[in-house]
Amino acid sequence: QLKHSNFLRYFNTAAELTGVDLSNICIEITESILMEDFEHAVTLLGELKNLGVSIAVDDFGTGYSSLAYLKKLPVDLLKIDRAFVLELDEMKPHPLIESMIAMGRFMNLDVLSEGVETEIQQKALESFGCKLFQGYRFSKPLNRNDFELWLLERDKKDNLSN
Repeated sequence: QLKHSNFLRYFNTAAELTGVDLSNICIEITESILMEDFEHAVTLLGELKNLGVSIAVDDFGTGYSSLAYLKKLPVDLLKIDRAFVLELDEMKPHPLIESMIAMGRFMNLDVLSEGVETEIQQKALESFGCKLFQGYRFSKPLNRNDFELWLLERDKKDNLSN
């Protein structure tokens, strides 16, 4: 969709029709898509960023981009691919994951780990400095109605524990 020549026009039209606050939108783009036409991606993502949209690099660590490219992108969030998270089966050093998290933090980016399924994985990632997680440990994918129910249940639990 990002490659389409009228993407920004369609995006703006959809935003106007829905009335969505653009600061609530995060567009995820994979490293491999970024590398197909890097200059176009930088320009387009910069324009989206100027509108208030957040940009995430999805599946970070699995593509072919270099760090030199990463620093040129108007990115807010790095999403560490679940393939790396699956390696976390005990509390021990994992230099590659630790480096990805540290690099993101030093670049003032949020870092999210995908595919977190166990408490051990979450604790290990927290010990490496990761604060954002996604995965079955927290919830399976939900449709809108089920998500709203899930939020209500969490609110009830939080209110009972206070």
